[in-house]
Amino acid sequence: MRQITDVAWARDQRGRPTLDLRLDGHPAHIRSSQRTELTRLGLLEGMSFLDSERGSQFPNRFVTGDYAPGYTGLELVGCTDDPQVFALYSSMCTAISSGTWRTGVPLPVA
Repeated sequence: MRQITDVAWARDQRGRPTLDLRLDGHPAHIRSSQRTELTRLGLLEGMSFLDSERGSQFPNRFVTGDYAPGYTGLELVGCTDDPQVFALYSSMCTAISSGTWRTGVPLPVA
């Protein structure tokens, strides 16, 4: 089980809507406009690691599914397939579509 904390809607450095959270203590900044191929596979890109931590991410503890069949995309380091994170991301996208998204709104984690 992963620990999700400090969840809020924010804007990235370019002003784009972003889901900010910490996953097992690691910061994640998941953009609303992330790659469609990853979203279709249930993956969210945006985990932040120091260069010194990247070596310890193999195998990637934040991605647990089997994505080998049919997946020819990018390296999965920096991604998560956590269902709770994906639900938070989906809520953000719904709020953006409906015009109710507001910066700084903290989100409950079930």
